[in-house]
Amino acid sequence: MNVFNNIDDISEKYRGGVLAIGNFDGLHLGHQEVIRTAIKISREKSIGCIVMTFNPHPRAFFSPNKQPFLLSPLHIKKRLMEAFKVDCLYVQNFDKNFSLNSANRFIDDYLIEALKVNHVVIGYDYVFGADRSGDSGLLKRRASNSGFEVTTVNEYKLEDGKEVSSTSVRDYLREGSCDKVAQLLGRFWEISGRVEHGDRRGRILGFP
Repeated sequence: MNVFNNIDDISEKYRGGVLAIGNFDGLHLGHQEVIRTAIKISREKSIGCIVMTFNPHPRAFFSPNKQPFLLSPLHIKKRLMEAFKVDCLYVQNFDKNFSLNSANRFIDDYLIEALKVNHVVIGYDYVFGADRSGDSGLLKRRASNSGFEVTTVNEYKLEDGKEVSSTSVRDYLREGSCDKVAQLLGRFWEISGRVEHGDRRGRILGFP
C-alpha cells in the first residue's frame, strides 16, 4: 500500500480517480462498506483509488486538553487499511490552516485542483469544512457542475438493526462488551504499544 502525507507527492496514477474520504476511526463495518464501494467503482472505471483520512483526529485538534478515545491510532489504521487491500492512503495533516478551509475551498483546492477526482465516496453522515458546513448535499451540488460524481453510502446496520458507529464501539468497550465490539468491527479490537522493561513480574506469573 502506498502512503502519502503530502498531497503534492501523490502519484499521477491515483489522480483523476476515485476518492473515499473519512476519519475511519476503528475501520468498523460501516467504514469498510465505504472503502469497499470506492474500490469497486475504481475497478469498474479502471482508474486509481485513494482513501483520504486525517491525522490527528479532528476531535484531538479541537480539544487538545481532552484527548479522544481513539479506536485505531494512525499506525494501526495504516495496517488495517493495508489488510483491507487499499492501494493508496493519503493522510492529511489536520492543523489550524487546514481547519480554516471552507467546505467549498476544500472541494476546489483538494478534490478538484489537486486530486482531479473522478468520483467521491463518503458515508451518509460525513461533514467537512470550517464549522462542519459541508455535507453530501453540497458535495453533490458542486459535483454536478465540476465534472465528478458522488456516491453516498447509507447507514450500515447489523441484521438485528444494531447501529454500527465508532461511538457505539467506544460505548461497548467502556462497558466491557467485547463480543458486541467484535460484531461492529468484524474482528476483535486490539491494543498495541511499545514493550518496556518493568519489574519482571510477568515471569512470576508465567507470562514473561
